[in-house]
Amino acid sequence: MIIDFFLPSPCLICSKIGKPICENCLRDLNLAGFEVQLAELSGFSFSEYSDKASLVVNSIKEKGITAVIDDLAKIMVQTWPHRLASANLVPIPSSPENLKKRGFSHTLLWAKALSRHSNGLVMTPVLVSARSRKDQAQLSPEERQNNMAEAFSVKGILPTGPMVLIDDVLTTGATIRAAVSAFEDKGLKPVSFCVFTRVRPRYSP
Repeated sequence: MIIDFFLPSPCLICSKIGKPICENCLRDLNLAGFEVQLAELSGFSFSEYSDKASLVVNSIKEKGITAVIDDLAKIMVQTWPHRLASANLVPIPSSPENLKKRGFSHTLLWAKALSRHSNGLVMTPVLVSARSRKDQAQLSPEERQNNMAEAFSVKGILPTGPMVLIDDVLTTGATIRAAVSAFEDKGLKPVSFCVFTRVRPRYSP
């Protein structure tokens, strides 16, 4: 963009002037899809949670540096699972409170970018927030589960093809389980989920 020429952005990781994330830092993230199991649902993540991955997530959600999503999505689609080459990407919505505070849905932007840089992925935003809920960050695993109970509902024209839930971070899986439950209430079930980064569990559930 022309504005990037006159007002170049610093890299959100190393602060080098040029782009929201420079080529070196993008390479250092080592984005490559790997399988993650959540109960009976198999999904995939593109990075392990690290200081750099945390910085990316926080820069997007709390600082509004959403331009970096496009650069990340270009890399992510290169190792997207072949079995899901054609799928409906269903972004898991932020809480109404966070959506109002930020002014955008980061998961919607993730889904848009992934579909834009692929041939068979289609964004299908049929999942909506059903109620207010607390921010998950400071909650225990049990509190997260209770906080997300009946948090979502499904509206709009339901997809006929495979559905992949889109979120940024997988921690305890409470958010994804709640999204799956909303679809099961409609007699449907997502076939997989995709997250940018996965926090390794410290214990077995």
